[in-house]
Amino acid sequence: MTLEEVFREALVLRPGPADAPRLEGSLTFRRELQSGFPGTGHGGAVAAAVAEAAARLLAVCGIDPPEGSPLRTVADLRKPLPLGVPLPVAVALEADGPAWRIAVRLGPPEAPVVQGECRPGEPIRPPAAEDLSGWRAGGREAHPVPGLEWCLACGSMNPLGLQLRFDHDAVFVWKRYEPRAPYRGADGRLFRGLPHIALDEIGWWLGALRAREVGVSTRL
Repeated sequence: MTLEEVFREALVLRPGPADAPRLEGSLTFRRELQSGFPGTGHGGAVAAAVAEAAARLLAVCGIDPPEGSPLRTVADLRKPLPLGVPLPVAVALEADGPAWRIAVRLGPPEAPVVQGECRPGEPIRPPAAEDLSGWRAGGREAHPVPGLEWCLACGSMNPLGLQLRFDHDAVFVWKRYEPRAPYRGADGRLFRGLPHIALDEIGWWLGALRAREVGVSTRL
């Protein structure tokens, strides 16, 4: 089973009111989409769900972002996202001329679990020259970060996971990675949520290693 199929099954959407560009439905996270915290959804998978919901509404509205153009996805977790529990979903388009924003809510309106959005992003800036030169210098000693067996990002036992365990030194966090079969569609394209899961994981470790302590952010 691929992640594309998993999200197609997990995220069920239908047209909302006829007078508004809107989708409504439900999201149910299966066990394999868990974080390192038992019974809760992985933050990167939550961001991927926001991006998937936004992509479906964009398709309905006939909005086709240019190939390769950056999209900015935000997922603000108000509380842990439970596994195996259907959550109501609302997806709405806010447009002003050529500018647009997709608002995504996971959970009931009076107590949302996630408030998210997707919109065109700024051009991606190249790395700073000093960072590039430091990386290219090589000769670094790699230390693997810890992991949990069933985590969607790093878990070695999760059949749908990235199985991505980063290395680090005093400056960098990195890993050369070849996406696994579950992250490739029938046409060979990568699952659109892969960057959200990987970037959530690397961002978490960058913060933990810099602070020298483990913490959890709810804004992705």
